[in-house]
Amino acid sequence: MQYIIKIVLFVSTFTLISTSSIGRVFNARLLPGLRNSTLWLFNQSDVNTCLCRALQLYSWQQIAALNSFTYNSTFQLILSPPVLAPNLIYDINSILILLHPLTDAPCCSDLSWLLTRIQKSQKPSSDSVPLPTSLSINSYNTLLSTLSYYGSLVRFYRNNLSLAGDYPLPTNYLCDIVSYRQGRFFLGCDIPSALVILDESNLTSPMKLINTTAYTSAVAFVRNDTMMFVRVQYLNTSIIVYDINLTTNSYIPLNQTYPVTSLHGLSMNAINDSLILLSNWDPNVYVYALTPSSNKSSDPWSMFPLNATQISSTERIAEQIIDSCASWTVFTTLDGILLLDTYELFLSDYDGNKILHFNPNLQCT
Repeated sequence: MQYIIKIVLFVSTFTLISTSSIGRVFNARLLPGLRNSTLWLFNQSDVNTCLCRALQLYSWQQIAALNSFTYNSTFQLILSPPVLAPNLIYDINSILILLHPLTDAPCCSDLSWLLTRIQKSQKPSSDSVPLPTSLSINSYNTLLSTLSYYGSLVRFYRNNLSLAGDYPLPTNYLCDIVSYRQGRFFLGCDIPSALVILDESNLTSPMKLINTTAYTSAVAFVRNDTMMFVRVQYLNTSIIVYDINLTTNSYIPLNQTYPVTSLHGLSMNAINDSLILLSNWDPNVYVYALTPSSNKSSDPWSMFPLNATQISSTERIAEQIIDSCASWTVFTTLDGILLLDTYELFLSDYDGNKILHFNPNLQCT
């Protein structure tokens, strides 16, 4: 079980709220939980008008809270209560409107117990996969995908990790990360130096190639898949941001730059519409967070280090995600992590040439 011990839990640096009453909280914004969906309402004249509109779309029981940005008549609905282990951040432009009290998720109080349950729930691993990298799952939550380093795209059935298909990339393509979105695979490639987009139904030739002129190490999507963040190496910016429309296959780069925090910036995960995590392969480097400075896609996001995440000089972070209880980080011999509902966990064991599967079937409510 050596590989599971390499998952480290960092306590979030955001404010954790144990209980909070119904009402308004000024200068505060609530971050949606992992299981919460969101909806943006625009051109609302005031809070009461927005609440009336929201209740036309959803019942009171379906709305956890609203983040109100009255300076530009915009509101963010946070749906599907409860918000587990809620995180509040200071935002002078926001008023938080709570429709239900906030409470902690009970299983978060004993992370040692949680890890033990996960360890004991191991399922059979996949057949051999040469040097598996990042992990993603399809729109129907049935097929798991990984990319062999400079090799083929490999898909497995989620329930038992039996092989669903092994698909060679186009001739002479050398790629090593893959992300899935709405029937498309987004591949970060060294050759060509581009973000390569493949249609799920036709993996023999790209449907689009975005020339980043650099190695692409990660992709993340936010705001109902209308914004795409692309992590790159060896440029004067660590991230390229695009306004996108997946229906029309449109990708428009925005004039934004972000500090280079590491020579080998590696993974990037969108936790929700308000938080993206950036991990770096170099030692002694923090995990960084991105949060929106406004709800306009043209405005750059704020970027800052999560101080509790600095690692030792002998460790290297492969990827980090956050669930309702803590931050999960995989190191060194592991390359990718995918955490689904009920704490079903998949890990790509890069050195062991296989995909690991754990399914404790836990409900943290």
